[in-house]
Amino acid sequence: MAPSPSPVSHKPHFRFSSHFSHERRASMTTPNILIVEDASIVALDLKNRLTKLGYAVCDTVATGEEAVQVARETKPKLVLMDIKLKGKMDGVEAAAQIQEELDVPVIYLTAYADSTTLERAKITEPFGYLVKPFEEKELTATIEMALYKHRMERRLRENEQWLKVVLHSIGEAVIATDTKGRVRFMNPVAEQLTGWPQGEALKQPLRQIFLATDEQSGQPIPDPTVAVLQQKKAVGPHTCLLTPRGGHAFPIRCHATPITNERGNLFGVVLVFQDIRAEREMQSRMQEQERLAVVGQLAAGIAHDFNNILTSIIGFADLLRSNPDLPAGASVELGYIIEQGQRAAHLIRQILDFSRQSVSHKQPLEMVAFLKETLALLKRTLPENIRLSLNVTPSQEAYTFEGDPAQLQQVLTNLALNARDAMPEGGLLRFSISSCQVESYTPPPLPDMKPGSYIILAVSDTGNGIPPEVLPHVFEPFFTTKEVGQGTGLGLAQVYGIVKQHDGYIQATSREGEGATFTLYFPATFSTTNANGAHAEVSEVPRGNREVILLVEDDPAVLQVEMYLLEYLNYEVLVALNGRHALEMYNRHHDKIALVLTDVTMPEMDGLELVEALYEKKAPVGMVAVSGYPLTAQDKEILSRYEVLWLEKPLNLRKLAHTLQESLAKASRSPAD
Repeated sequence: MAPSPSPVSHKPHFRFSSHFSHERRASMTTPNILIVEDASIVALDLKNRLTKLGYAVCDTVATGEEAVQVARETKPKLVLMDIKLKGKMDGVEAAAQIQEELDVPVIYLTAYADSTTLERAKITEPFGYLVKPFEEKELTATIEMALYKHRMERRLRENEQWLKVVLHSIGEAVIATDTKGRVRFMNPVAEQLTGWPQGEALKQPLRQIFLATDEQSGQPIPDPTVAVLQQKKAVGPHTCLLTPRGGHAFPIRCHATPITNERGNLFGVVLVFQDIRAEREMQSRMQEQERLAVVGQLAAGIAHDFNNILTSIIGFADLLRSNPDLPAGASVELGYIIEQGQRAAHLIRQILDFSRQSVSHKQPLEMVAFLKETLALLKRTLPENIRLSLNVTPSQEAYTFEGDPAQLQQVLTNLALNARDAMPEGGLLRFSISSCQVESYTPPPLPDMKPGSYIILAVSDTGNGIPPEVLPHVFEPFFTTKEVGQGTGLGLAQVYGIVKQHDGYIQATSREGEGATFTLYFPATFSTTNANGAHAEVSEVPRGNREVILLVEDDPAVLQVEMYLLEYLNYEVLVALNGRHALEMYNRHHDKIALVLTDVTMPEMDGLELVEALYEKKAPVGMVAVSGYPLTAQDKEILSRYEVLWLEKPLNLRKLAHTLQESLAKASRSPAD
């Protein structure tokens, strides 16, 4: 197209030396330029000038259609586009298509500078204009500025995309506003928590999107961006309630920070907030565990005192019933006393199970086989209208762990009876076994859960479910929603304690009307060894041969009943009230004492200290420890080291007799040095 005069002035922005083309070849990558010009003489002249200036021309074309096609094939770094072209597609249309498809900068060439043409050209966001005729230095400056601007814009887009991906990937909600508090950006988490898609929220005032209220008063809190804009500093973090569009309020933690440039000028605010419902739930569970631990310590102390009382009641009743001159009717009545005493002892056992202080006899167990055996027993216990089902997730490893069969059978029985009471008209009781791996770098299913492999046992019913206000208290001892006389409130507390005693974890979940699920986690051992059941109890009561036993007990009532039991079993008894007194007694009568029967918890010197003192004396005596408290692992280690047998209160006459005989036999086989 022939050039014509133009009213637009031409003032070059840069001065270039005559050696520019040589310098450019030495220092820069030569960009390929596509020339789109329908005047062949002008196109050839432009090509020669570009070559002289050190640029490479990939092609010259005369129509818009050719320009699009060649640009697709050659991928030029820049296009010099005449606006007025022959054919159906002019330069503006061709430039728009090239930029959209290939992201290639375009510089318009025109002999006209009318406002209509420029307005059309502006829509395509060109990287420069050259009004014919133009000088070489103006051509060079425009090209270099276009290439530089395109590189900077591409880098900016890449940074924006990088930032967008980061903001879309983080787990916190992010909303950015301008200085007027209008939304400019929301990441997907913010969209999810507020209920507003970004497309609808953009340019809306933040106060319409972020509806936050005070947790205590329920009153709306001030727009956090307003405080940031006024104070020009970060605000928060603080907690509040967020009400999403069409939803219910939930707790969040939020803070707002000013957005400034390198000069410190404020041009926006970023609001970051996160859903803390899971965190609150975990805190609630941890507080519940701490509360249960305190209750457990209190319960253990009470259990010790009750065990001492029951030792006297059951012991004296056993002695009376052993009297051959006792009338038959009195023997039956004494049997009732002993039976009720044993029931009370069972309640104490449940309390100790809850407080994790009962005695466990763990052995390798295979969960599937153990559960099948227990379910067979439960079928005979539960009503016929309750169906049992077992689902086992296939696993390459056996579901093995270290467990006490009797305690775990108690756990399953308690859970089954609890489900029975929740389904008075019948239903389905489901047992399912699976496994999971808890890693140190991922949140565990339950608070304080240690990393490792776990066997998961889930017990679900189809009953009425547990009300939300009741659910946090189900593991508390003596807590029950049943009528008076219908339950002790110790069943689930006992389950909780036994699971904890097995280094496991338990969770109760429920929705009213949809049943309840108790999920138990036990550390897996992947052992293939299995153990047998409990030992058979010998029915005969062995008696002594007038051996002298030093009885050490600080509780007068327990001391009296134990003394009578020993005398009934044909032993002679010396009495001491604490460990220090016992040492004095032993020093005076060591030549005739055959066995020391000592309480563990006593003032001045306790039973374990007494055991160690006698061991240092190399005393050739049998030793048996008695405790109303369950022994700690350290206590057991001490007793095992010195080969001391031990018994739990309340004492059972038959078990006491056998333990004494066993200890005496062991002492006779292992004389002191």
